[in-house]
Amino acid sequence: MQRKGQDVIYDISFKFKSVEAFNNVNDQLSSADFWGRITLNKEPGRRITFKRRISLGSQEEEDELEEFFSQMQTEHTIWSYKLHAPWKIISSNADPSNIDAKGKTVTWSYDTSQMWNKHEYMTVEYRKELPWFVFVIGAIAALLILFILYWLLKIGKRSHLLERIKHHS
Repeated sequence: MQRKGQDVIYDISFKFKSVEAFNNVNDQLSSADFWGRITLNKEPGRRITFKRRISLGSQEEEDELEEFFSQMQTEHTIWSYKLHAPWKIISSNADPSNIDAKGKTVTWSYDTSQMWNKHEYMTVEYRKELPWFVFVIGAIAALLILFILYWLLKIGKRSHLLERIKHHS
């Protein structure tokens, strides 16, 4: 956590080995309003969807204390979220101007005065690229196949082995 003037900035990083491991950690975190609920889902075609639900105030019924607090608040804060994606961004519900495909970031901003007793969703769909070594292994396999085919054609035309077989029979 750091402060820039009146702003408080939380920089949170996650490292996990699988989508399931992330979702298990997420289940253990508190349900703070600004934190929300995050889920990751594997989709066909090396795609992963990110979904985050944030809220402010009670979601079940109107709480008089919350209503009083929301009306007494003269200065409404803005919650800004910036997500650094590890893979190629396919789609998001963020404004197109807030999606940086080259930098792999998506940004959302929410006015807390509009969020009382409501929830908002942040969604992003990613696609994992094939690792470079898959292409290298494919190129090596293709070269080996070409070499074997060339060798088989060459041996059929000028083979000392074929001449010896003919000579002995």
